[in-house]
Amino acid sequence: MKVIYKITYPNGKIYVGMDLIGSINYFGSASSRVIEQDFPEEQRLDFTIRKEILWQSETAPDSEVRMKEVEFIRAFQSNNPSIGYNRCPKFINRKSVVDVLAEAPGHLAFQTAEEVDAYISEERDAWNH
Repeated sequence: MKVIYKITYPNGKIYVGMDLIGSINYFGSASSRVIEQDFPEEQRLDFTIRKEILWQSETAPDSEVRMKEVEFIRAFQSNNPSIGYNRCPKFINRKSVVDVLAEAPGHLAFQTAEEVDAYISEERDAWNH
């Protein structure tokens, strides 16, 4: 059974990985050096992690499993160093279009169609007076 799994560490950070044989004892290839930086020696004495299977297939080709792994990494943002331990694909902190417009001076950003309608109504009322 081929699987995509999520490992959750005691600090809440996650690692998303794939296993092409479905071994119950496989916990991924996250960098031990990166993980060690988050846990002092005393926390390492009693350490519990959780493994969840997010997706599985008996028939998917390996290439599909690899694509699914990247899809889940991006969905969970486990490649964001503040969220998880995946380092590939490289995390790029991109703002949404709404965030960019909201921060731009003199520009309006609407969250809903109702906000747009209300703004247009106010503008029309202002023209008529």
